[in-house]
Amino acid sequence: MSRLAIIVEWDVKDGCLDAFTEAIRDHAAGSLAEDGCERFDVLLPRDDESRAFSFAIWRDDATLQNHIGAARMETFRSRRAPLIDGMHATYCDFG
Repeated sequence: MSRLAIIVEWDVKDGCLDAFTEAIRDHAAGSLAEDGCERFDVLLPRDDESRAFSFAIWRDDATLQNHIGAARMETFRSRRAPLIDGMHATYCDFG
């Protein structure tokens, strides 16, 4: 079993950065409370309010799959939907 890192680039709609930041930070806190989430950081570029990044480390694929299937994920998906134009996730072996 290897740890897994996920880097997500979020395309934030104009004027929505504050609301998105609140939503993603709430999501990060909830994720960190889940079994298997070792780290979850939110990164905001200094010179571009149309993008944000998140970086999470999961103990293994099983804990990530539990996270993806968790009921609270649907709440986050609904909350973020009106705030973003899209996202791109990159999955990496870590450690």
